[in-house]
Amino acid sequence: MKLTPFITFKERWGMHVQVLTPEAIIGTRLSFRAPERITPFNAIRLSRFIRTIGKDIDWSKVNSFIDTFGLREIAIENMEELRSKHISIPGSSNVVPRQS
Repeated sequence: MKLTPFITFKERWGMHVQVLTPEAIIGTRLSFRAPERITPFNAIRLSRFIRTIGKDIDWSKVNSFIDTFGLREIAIENMEELRSKHISIPGSSNVVPRQS
């Protein structure tokens, strides 16, 4: 039930299938867990995905997905680790720490 707002229907292989929204895909990829976390390779793939979609990304939905599944701290830690390696994800500054 928690996933319902983050899925959509697409036609693939001649069938209508449920797929994650682009915002949910971004949220999941920003939140890869230890020990691997988000690797430089995955960061490059995610960056390409974000650039492909461009301005159509609703970052409030990315934030909502991250909060719904309790992934905020992991996403922030992953982005900080990437920054320490001088790797940036386009638009990731829109994923902000939760306000207390």
